[in-house]
Amino acid sequence: MAEEPGSPTAAPAGSSKTKPGAQMMESSGVFRSVFQQMHVITTHDLMQRKNHPSNSKYLTSLVAFTIVFNAFMIGLEVDTAKSDKLEHTLIFVIFEICFLAIFLAEMIIKLQLLQWGYFLDPWNILDYHLVVLGFVDIVVRFMFQGEGEMKVITAFRMLRMLRVVRQIRLLRMFRDLWTIVKGFYESLVTVFWVSVLLFVVCYAIGVLLVIAVGSVKEFKNHWPDMDVYVGTVPRAMLTVFQIITLESWSGSIVRPIMKQDISLVVLCLIVIVLCSFGLLNVIIGVIVERTLLVAKENDQNVQNIIIECEKRVMNSMRVEFLEFADASSTGELNFEQFCEAIRTKSFQSKLKIIGLPLEDAEELFFLLDVDNSQSLSVEEFIVGVQKMKGPAQGGDMIQLLAYVQRASRRALSLQAQADKLIQQADMLLERLDDMWGITEAELHERDFSKRRQRELSSKIGQRQNLLGNLEKSQNMREAAMQQPVRKKKNAGGGGDGGAGAGSL
Repeated sequence: MAEEPGSPTAAPAGSSKTKPGAQMMESSGVFRSVFQQMHVITTHDLMQRKNHPSNSKYLTSLVAFTIVFNAFMIGLEVDTAKSDKLEHTLIFVIFEICFLAIFLAEMIIKLQLLQWGYFLDPWNILDYHLVVLGFVDIVVRFMFQGEGEMKVITAFRMLRMLRVVRQIRLLRMFRDLWTIVKGFYESLVTVFWVSVLLFVVCYAIGVLLVIAVGSVKEFKNHWPDMDVYVGTVPRAMLTVFQIITLESWSGSIVRPIMKQDISLVVLCLIVIVLCSFGLLNVIIGVIVERTLLVAKENDQNVQNIIIECEKRVMNSMRVEFLEFADASSTGELNFEQFCEAIRTKSFQSKLKIIGLPLEDAEELFFLLDVDNSQSLSVEEFIVGVQKMKGPAQGGDMIQLLAYVQRASRRALSLQAQADKLIQQADMLLERLDDMWGITEAELHERDFSKRRQRELSSKIGQRQNLLGNLEKSQNMREAAMQQPVRKKKNAGGGGDGGAGAGSL
């Protein structure tokens, strides 16, 4: 069950498990009346009221247009109607019947929605009486048409002027217009006292003008209208007020006086500066101040209603949180259980109402877990969400300042450590650069030695090849030289044998 929205007895959705004693008391600790406790409607009824035609912007626009057009027709009737007879005002009576039909239809629609609660709103009571008086006016017009009954019609003519009061309904439809009217109404006390002060000034200066100007006959010769402006004290007071409002004050009043007495002109200028630029602007300033104050009060009232609704949503979230916490053995929710809870449709709708972003809802767990216990109790959740939603308090700012200072000191310490590490890293880099230079030189020497070794090996190989070739060629020469010697030896041996044989 849920109660009527906007009333102090409305209960948040999902709070059916709230204790009865808590339901019977307001947040201020005052017990609700029996009527308030029994005047409840279901959530389905609330949705029907929200979508009811009486809350439609089209109906509101139609009624506003009808009110403005009705005011126009009233002025047109006053200017063009020859008399109060029906034949002279028939067209306006037809229009009035149409207007009354629209207002009656609006009243019936609201009665169908609010029923007897319709008469709890003063604006609705005003609408009701205006509709009734409008029908009375129509009936009187049709009933009294004789010549002897014109006095009755004339008497009811003042009743018809009450139709102009219907324009007050525009104040209800336009919030800014109502703010201006209310601000002016609340500044009437200041306007009254400023008016009293203006009256005193006008009276004092008026008496002075009558004595200094009205009683001197020479002024009348140069100023024919002297009796009109300063002939008596009331006329002189009206003249002073005319000077204050700057209405034809120079050519009609001050210049004729200036021809005879320049000191009175100085007095008139002083009155203009003090009253016109001073007191009258005070009235404007007070009206502006009160209007701004009324607008601020309206915003504060709206904010209070929002805060009250958020409190009820928080109570509903407390109940739902406890339902999930009761399922765990510790009575608290860990990260997985918290994520499961906030993913429910009802919990997400409540988070959306209080203005917490749903996409970052899971990060709430780490923000609200102030004791780093890796679990959330219902008090941690409610208090944390209230702090996130509400304005920053002095204690919160001090805690934030202390946290920022601790974080700043820690950051400075980390920065000092980082500077030391950077210095050590620079030293290591310098050493590495030196080692790299040495290593690079050694590598160059090794490369040079390897190249030199390869060159020497290549030259040695070439020389060995050359020596091998020389040795081969020498061997070939020696072999070539030995073959002729052998032939000669072979030839000489044969000759000796022949000679021996011959000798034998």
